[in-house]
Amino acid sequence: MRKRLPYGVYVLPDKSEVLFNRDYELINYLGEPISEDISDYESRYWFYNDGSVPDKNIEVLMRISEVLDRKANNPKESVEDLAKFW
Repeated sequence: MRKRLPYGVYVLPDKSEVLFNRDYELINYLGEPISEDISDYESRYWFYNDGSVPDKNIEVLMRISEVLDRKANNPKESVEDLAKFW
């Protein structure tokens, strides 16, 4: 699960977003690794922290589900509003 679920999102200078997993590896909405160079990003947000992992917190699991639904239906739609600002 660690590799397949989004942990957070990078917001790039062009305002596009790229999901990353718990190991900060870039993934698509299917949890598959992607190879994209994002050496420069504008901001970074997280969907959960160490104290609220998805397999132990239904609220976090629902948030992750919403992230995946949005990206599956419209990859350009922002998910920043679902992120927390730790």
